Amino acid sequence: MGSPSWEQSSGKDIWVKKSRRPMKWPASSQARWILTAQILDAYDDAGRW
Repeated sequence: MGSPSWEQSSGKDIWVKKSRRPMKWPASSQARWILTAQILDAYDDAGRW
């Protein structure tokens, strides 16, 4: 296994998965970026099964 792929979001109780994609979004869109990254990564993971 490599380094942990999860990190705690700043100032929140939820844990968010770090995206494997090098995206750059405005800070105001951080929540949307996190959700989008999780969905895209989930599709990637599903495609590997």
